[in-house]
Amino acid sequence: CDEQSLTAQDYDMQPQGEMPQLDYDMQTSSPMSEMPPMDHHHDGGHPGESDGPPMLEPDGSISPEELYHHFDVDGDGRVDMKDYAEHVDYHCEHPELLDDYLDLKDYRRDDVLTVSLHADPERFYPFFWGYEQEKGEDQGLGYNLNLPLARGTGDDDFLNALDIGLARVRNFGSDVVVVALGLDASIDDPFEGLAITQDGFERIGARIASLGLPCLMVQEGGYISDSLGINLTRFLTGVQS
Repeated sequence: CDEQSLTAQDYDMQPQGEMPQLDYDMQTSSPMSEMPPMDHHHDGGHPGESDGPPMLEPDGSISPEELYHHFDVDGDGRVDMKDYAEHVDYHCEHPELLDDYLDLKDYRRDDVLTVSLHADPERFYPFFWGYEQEKGEDQGLGYNLNLPLARGTGDDDFLNALDIGLARVRNFGSDVVVVALGLDASIDDPFEGLAITQDGFERIGARIASLGLPCLMVQEGGYISDSLGINLTRFLTGVQS
């Protein structure tokens, strides 16, 4: 797609609400959706918990069962959650919203693997979570993989970490991948967490696409910069390559 072709009018033409949007998006094997406005008021009690207003309407979350059914992975209309899906997050900061969006915030399920690449919370927001030792709880122990990166990490080191995450995805045997698309990982982002170039975003997209799995991309982060739209275009170019 052309770098200048993504406009507010384009988004207005799409269905409103999470489930209608999901139906619309599922027409391709690599659909893209957009997160609702972010709220950053968190108390640090636990990943995914917030002391701010709800981010979604009461019926706005998408359960893994619903997502699996929309992809109809087996083609038989059945919902079989064994080795169901994998969630890859590459983002400047540890994700706070996609777990709520996909109803995964309990951190205790073993049928969804979560892999997150983000700036090390030792030196970057949100500070309270996103550490390497956070591996899940109860049944979900071992199904959360955090790969925190030093501030200023560039393309090559990021891709090396991504390869570690994708190897885990392949071993897990995922049927569907959900990508939290963090464009604030850009070298031009004003918060200067990571330093991914335009070429880097394209390489990331291609690397994720190499899994050969149905993929839902949820645009999560990205603050205003001259390269913001270009980074999105380059990522999608990589996915389609």
